Amino acid sequence: MIFLRGPLAVRPGPPTRPYPNLSPLRRVAVVSDAARAGGCVVHAGSLIVLAGLAVVAIAAAGGGPVCLDPPAPATLVHAAVTQVIDGDTIRVRRGLGASERVRLIGIDAPEVYAGAHLDEVGRRTHRSRAEILTQGRRARAFARRHLAGRTVGLEFDVERLDRHGRTLAYVWLPDGTMFNVRIVREGYAQALTVPPNVRYAALFVACQREARAAMRGLWAR
Repeated sequence: MIFLRGPLAVRPGPPTRPYPNLSPLRRVAVVSDAARAGGCVVHAGSLIVLAGLAVVAIAAAGGGPVCLDPPAPATLVHAAVTQVIDGDTIRVRRGLGASERVRLIGIDAPEVYAGAHLDEVGRRTHRSRAEILTQGRRARAFARRHLAGRTVGLEFDVERLDRHGRTLAYVWLPDGTMFNVRIVREGYAQALTVPPNVRYAALFVACQREARAAMRGLWAR
């Protein structure tokens, strides 16, 4: 993923392939079309439209969700962060258990490792590998500042694991705020809605719109 500068819109028709590991009904594409609506872009005709299209429509009308910290849930699973892999993936340990990878739900940060997916993102966005990797390193540095060595709370949604065996979670910081929200609000990740894990989808879109309007983080020109 790389941050795009143009305004975002809903594009009808078959989805492009920015996330080749997801099935057609589970892809979210970020496109650069002229439109009033900012935020996460979803393809009409996809199941994703149920989670995102209404949010984008509301945002375009000037109402709807705003980027506010949600209340922390009553029950969280506590874990120690042992590694920050990139802006949206960490490694944690629960108690004396084995280390596990955690993919943060609802967000997507730029790539930090070279590979086929990085090459595909570069072709699609017409950005250089170096630029994408620079963005990825900045997002990872932001995540490390907030997560490395911390004990965090994990909140789960409908699915516990993704297709790669990673734990899917919302990550709560010791101060009672959600890191998924913070990294999007500060402009180092974008909203990525993958049903059925959509509990905070509208919130992430609102935070992305705020970060973009304020030109924070990777949105800065």
